Order: sequence, then C-alpha cells, then structure tokens
Amino acid sequence: MSTFANPVVVIDNLRPNPNSDTLDIWDGPQGPCQVKRGSFQLHDLAIFVPADSLVDTTRPEFAHLAKLADGPNGRFPGMFLLRGVKLRGQLSVGLLLPLPPQFSSMPVGTDMSEVLGTVKWTPVVTQGHTDYPRARAADEVPLKVRSVPAYDVENAWRFARYAETDTTKRQWVISEKIHGMNFRMCMTTDGKILVGSRTRWLRDECADKPGEWWHEVLKTYDVYLCSMFDYADKHGFTRSSLTFYGEVFGPTQDLKYGSPKLATLRLFDIYDGDLQTFLGWSSFFEIASLGRKVPEMVAPALQQTGLLTLKEAVVRARELAPGLSTLGPNMREGVVVRPELEEVVTLTDTAPDGMVRTKQQRLQFKVISPEYLSRKDGSEGQE
Repeated sequence: MSTFANPVVVIDNLRPNPNSDTLDIWDGPQGPCQVKRGSFQLHDLAIFVPADSLVDTTRPEFAHLAKLADGPNGRFPGMFLLRGVKLRGQLSVGLLLPLPPQFSSMPVGTDMSEVLGTVKWTPVVTQGHTDYPRARAADEVPLKVRSVPAYDVENAWRFARYAETDTTKRQWVISEKIHGMNFRMCMTTDGKILVGSRTRWLRDECADKPGEWWHEVLKTYDVYLCSMFDYADKHGFTRSSLTFYGEVFGPTQDLKYGSPKLATLRLFDIYDGDLQTFLGWSSFFEIASLGRKVPEMVAPALQQTGLLTLKEAVVRARELAPGLSTLGPNMREGVVVRPELEEVVTLTDTAPDGMVRTKQQRLQFKVISPEYLSRKDGSEGQE
C-alpha cells in the first residue's frame, strides 16, 4: 500500500501515438498516459489521476466515463475504477486533467485528490475467509511488535518534489516486486513464532483452514525460519525484537509464478524493535539468507547499482519494472528500490489550501509495470 495522491505534474514530454492522428503519449509516473492531441502543450501544468483511482462520474471532469461505469467495469455505483488500457495499440495508464486556473500557483506534487473527490480503490482479500478471527488479543503480541506499522512502500512520484533538489549519490538495490500476499513474522520472548498478514496477526486456530497461506508457509519453511532467528541471535540481535516481512505467492493471486497450488515465500525486509528502524540492505540480506547460504529465500535483487541520484534511480527503476518475472512464467509486477544504507528523508507537501506540511519518510519506493496495471481480470487481494 502507499499514500494515495493525484499530484500536480508538469508536461515535460509528449510524443505522438504512432497508430493515431489524434492521440499523444505523455510518459508519466506510472508509464505512458494518452491524451487528445492539442489538449496539452509542453511545460503545461496538469493533474495526474493514477490507475486504481475511483472517480465520481457525476463530476464534469469524469462525466465522459459515466457510460463505462455502467458496463463491465461498473462495480461501484456512480464511480469508475481507472485501470490501464490499450488505445490504438499503445498502453495508457491513468488520466491527465488540466489544472484549474485557480490552482495555477500550486507547486508540482500538490495532491488534488480532495479537490477532485477521488479515492483509492482498496481491494478485498481473495480467499473469502471473513469468518476467521481477525486479530490476537493485545497481550498475546509483544509490545515491540504491536508498535510496528503495516508495511507500506510509496510510489516513486511521492519523492518527485524531493528529487528535484536532492543531489546525493547513493548505491541502490532494485528488487523484483512480487504479486502475492504480505507476510509478517515475529517471535515472542518465550520462543513462539507468530505470523500475520499486512494488518493483522493470525490466531493458531486459523492454521488448518483452506486458503490460510501464512500458516501454510510457516509449516513449509519451519526449519529455515527458525534458523533465521538463531542466526540473528548469534550476530548481536535480540530475536524477540525482530519482525520479518515477505510475500506469499503462487495460489494467492492471479499471477501464479508457475506454482498455482503451492504457496511460496520470499522475504524482503526486517524491522528491529530495539532500534525502532528497518535494517539496511546488507544486514537484512545477511540474516535472511543465513550468511548467504540460502539467498533464494530473498526477493530477487535485479540490480545493485553504482552511485546514482534519486532521480537517476527512478529512471533506472522504470527501465527494469516491465518484463518477465525472474520467479516464474508471467509478467513482473514491478520493482522496489531502496538505498544500500537505510535512510529517512523529510518530504514537503503543499495542500490545495496552501498549507505546507512536512513528513519524515523512509527512502524506499516502487515502480509498477504498465503492463501489470493494464492486465485484465487481475486480483489485488490485501489483508
């Protein structure tokens, strides 16, 4: 999950759709976005409404989508879910709107979602186990674990304003983003392993229910996961202070990675409750791979870059986001990018009312493949 925004953008590029006399393509935050030729000029300010936005078709900005909202995509009364499409043989992701004159002084990056009345589509879990106990009692979960927030990765455009002035060169790790279900795991002080999804810890009585992927992978990878805690303990970490994050994939979503029945796990991060921070890439990889003995249990690192600025890292990520997965015979969802050394930066946001806000944000971002966003009948279950 990530912060939802309809940012103000500058039209810094335009190219014709080679198959059309009336359409131009703007290469934007999510990839190519097609617009009617002549509706925008270079250096214009506009509002980008990303894919997975729910838009109100009774508003004049989205009235042209009203008929579509009543068709196969019309699951939400009066609303239309934006998805990637192909127009004259070329991908188009998201929607570009003119910036109203009264907001012409708004800086690039200003979120206009409240002005437009758009909201993020929040998918539901696909397994249908709504009868499961939703969470453990608070006293069953260690204090350090209860304080850990749900795992989020921001979209690259969340850092666009910061990237304009940030000239620091860093080494980056670009990993494949896996399309599955979020997995969390920790150990209590008495040595019991707890597992959970993105937003809840799971009770043991759920373990044998069909489609309970989290306990399934816990059973499958029991020896490895226990060894991870042992390895961390021997290298100076408190085992009960660590929370491991990963992705369970295969039967969990529409992209099967060649494993439609067997739930598979790959890890991608570790949070240290003692330090109140995520570990840097090297420390994470060292623990998750048991001293590099089992690197295949880590989400695939597609590239470890040389020194790049944040803006250069975003460009590199957009190059790597499309294509085939390294884990199985299907498309890649996208990539996740983080610096080699863990870092938190200060982001500045300006609201449409002119209010300026700052926020401390972990430096990590994702770029989603345009092909993934435009696929048909995709599942996006979250917990």
